[in-house]
Amino acid sequence: MIRGIQNLKKYIGKVETFFMTFIFAVAFVIIMLQAVSRYVFNSPIIWTDELSINLQMIMAFVGIAYGIRTKTHIKVDGLYRQFPKKLQMIIAIFFNILFLVVAVTCIKYGWQYAMRNWNINFGTMPFGKGKLLLAVPVGFAAAMFYTVLDMVDEVVQLFGKAPLFEAEKEGNIS
Repeated sequence: MIRGIQNLKKYIGKVETFFMTFIFAVAFVIIMLQAVSRYVFNSPIIWTDELSINLQMIMAFVGIAYGIRTKTHIKVDGLYRQFPKKLQMIIAIFFNILFLVVAVTCIKYGWQYAMRNWNINFGTMPFGKGKLLLAVPVGFAAAMFYTVLDMVDEVVQLFGKAPLFEAEKEGNIS
């Protein structure tokens, strides 16, 4: 079962990384298209700003999960590092539980908001906002998955065992 969860984590990580790379590339192309159309042809494309902003929102919410998976979120831990290792683990478990509560709330209300806006079109784009707003519940669901695995590792280490689902090094998802 542990091996299956580890494989699922790797698979989700690969899909997440591919998706983030794809969204970034699309946003880059759209922004370049906007710059060329505006400054070279003096004829801006009106939907590019709105789409690029929404793609950035998608990257931000999916990026939450990426940061948790790779443990690359910015943190101020000067005081935290002064505590004994076991107390650090207990604090980490406590904050992971708090994050799970926040994540469940964001998933619930993010899903509801996306569904309410499913068929409401953007001002300049011909598809519903809800499709892009799904980034909120999807990003938080992946973040919850990684947080639960991190909590399992913290609990296992609290009892002196080796972690089961160690965080991946940045850029290493193979």
